[in-house]
Amino acid sequence: MRNILCLGGLILSCAPAVAAAQDKPGDEATGRDPNVIIVTAQRRAERLVDVPISVNSVSQEDLELKKINSILDLSKAVTSLRFEGHTPAFQPTLRGVGSQVQGAGVDSNVAVYIDGFYLSNNYGMGFDLPNVENVQILKGPQGTLFGRNATGGAILVTTAEPSFEATGRLKLKYTEFNDVTASGYISGPLSSNVAAGLSVYFRKGDGYTRNIVTGADDDAGVKQFSIRPDILFTNHDNLKLRLIYEHNYNSTALGLAASYSDDYNIFGALGVPVGRKASETAENVLPFNQSKGDAIYALAEWNLNDDMTLKSNTGYRHDHLYFQTEGDFSPLDLLWVSAVTDNKTFSQEFVLSGESGRLDWVAGVNYYYNLGKEPDSGIVQGTVRTTLKSQTVKTNAIAAFADVTLEASDGLFLTAGGRYSTEKKVSDTILFGARQPTESERWNKFTPRAVVRYQIEPNTNVYASYSKGFRSGAFTGFPPEKVNPETLDAFEAGFKHASPVFDLNAAAFFYNYKDAQVSIIDLNGLGRTLNAGNQHNYGAEIELAIRPVPEWSINLAGAYLRAKYTDFQGAAAAVPVDVQLAPGFFVPGGWAQVSRDASGTYAPRSPKWTGNIASTYDIDVGAGTIQLAGNVSLTSHFFHFTNEGFREPGYAKVDLNVSYTTEDKHWRGELFVTNLTNHHSAAERIGGPFGTLALYTPPRVFGGSISYNF
Repeated sequence: MRNILCLGGLILSCAPAVAAAQDKPGDEATGRDPNVIIVTAQRRAERLVDVPISVNSVSQEDLELKKINSILDLSKAVTSLRFEGHTPAFQPTLRGVGSQVQGAGVDSNVAVYIDGFYLSNNYGMGFDLPNVENVQILKGPQGTLFGRNATGGAILVTTAEPSFEATGRLKLKYTEFNDVTASGYISGPLSSNVAAGLSVYFRKGDGYTRNIVTGADDDAGVKQFSIRPDILFTNHDNLKLRLIYEHNYNSTALGLAASYSDDYNIFGALGVPVGRKASETAENVLPFNQSKGDAIYALAEWNLNDDMTLKSNTGYRHDHLYFQTEGDFSPLDLLWVSAVTDNKTFSQEFVLSGESGRLDWVAGVNYYYNLGKEPDSGIVQGTVRTTLKSQTVKTNAIAAFADVTLEASDGLFLTAGGRYSTEKKVSDTILFGARQPTESERWNKFTPRAVVRYQIEPNTNVYASYSKGFRSGAFTGFPPEKVNPETLDAFEAGFKHASPVFDLNAAAFFYNYKDAQVSIIDLNGLGRTLNAGNQHNYGAEIELAIRPVPEWSINLAGAYLRAKYTDFQGAAAAVPVDVQLAPGFFVPGGWAQVSRDASGTYAPRSPKWTGNIASTYDIDVGAGTIQLAGNVSLTSHFFHFTNEGFREPGYAKVDLNVSYTTEDKHWRGELFVTNLTNHHSAAERIGGPFGTLALYTPPRVFGGSISYNF
């Protein structure tokens, strides 16, 4: 089956060099108004106001203004979205649905796609792509249109196609901590039927922490490089083929250097120096992760007639990672850990879409193969290294889906869709040098959706929807054990309005989240993954974009979320433990794990309130334009661990920038500051064996950039 689908993808991809850009649906209705947002959340281009899904669309300009340098910064622009964690792969949480589970064959439950290709792991997304056109964040389960592992939602990254006009952008940026970024994108025609593009990204900088033992300030530095050639073949009629190669390299310790966040640590009692501030660390083993990735994508599109389009998306990606970090974060040779991960993914998807009178429809098939390896995960105690686990997981998954929208009467639209997925995982493990029995499991799931949308007038809609999400099971932990799939039933009602002066979007939702996969530390101090019995999430969101005059824009967004376990027996809880050094003499020690009922407690990384305030103002100065911009992101308190462990206080972070763009739009210079108030929030707080650790987000950073566009 895998070979048949691969061959089919190549046959379609290699059809005569072809294809022209299609006029996007809605262009006629919008008059190509630059304020009208076009999204592809339903596998076709539509106006955002007509899509009955909670969607945030972040344009290339928004990414620049809000200093969103990578996917990890998207929470600056999107309420209810968070990125936390200290591991090499980022960990998104959307409306209280997220995961701390890592390992071979384990996928995030917020799916990420680049140009339609599903990323089975997130190692390569810690830095930006210079030619990103937009990023769409789809909230709520996308089990019908995007399939497995989109329980909480999906993030769609779309890059610009090569252009038949010479275009490009070169940019140089410098920030504090000797952080230099150079990036560029150029595109243009090679012939009347062929266009090409090339994007390049390079970044090198010191870290924002200082090792108080060695005095080094680059222990948590970063070095990143990516290159992405892209070629488009077209006959400017009905077919096109796009081929993309991507290589990225990432060597960084940003966010891995930890400090002890309170007085509860054994080293302070013994007089051993340790990091006590967000800017300090004291490890004697340099923490870092080093990843390399290579990918090739083939995207083909064939307009069969005026009403029907066939698309093929073929992709292969290979990522390799080496990761190491301290276990004690002190100058003593007590404990450090390391791991090697190798991940290979192939996918093939065919999507047929069309329209007939009052009917719009889309149908497709998808094949996915992943070979995930962790050949060497171990710990070092003193000078002795012990290999804990070597694991290989093979995943084969196939799915078929269809989605139909009928305009039942003027203004009334009914949508029904479903996807049937079947997948098999096979796990082979060597644990402490002993080979374990091979484990395998097949999971099947049907994930439907149903929507009613009513168009009050051409730019105003209300809707109500039901959708189901599915995250596949896994074999993970020490020793690896089977974890059942998780499912989510979502009910949502929303309102959308768009006009030249203001846009207003609002939604309320309820989630019944069953068998959520939760990562814990067991009573022996080893990592395990459990299925929580049940979790209920509900909340509401509102977004308002105001344009009082052409020069001034204001964006306001707020969200309320209540994410609680209704049934979670046997959840882990961290409790402090004092260490007895002599009879009757105790000092603060570390944290031990106990089993407690977490029913009725808040889920990790799920703040009750989040919000964003952003504004830009343009000042015409004759020879160019000065733009003033600001962004404030707000978060109420939340917890980092199950059983409401390790509370993170609420905070507000402020970013400001001022820029000057020449009248011909070619040159742009800017000065900016991120995290103006220098708030030290933790990306992770951990109850370790030696005390309470915190891994902090970046401090206040000043910087500037200059760019040239043509």
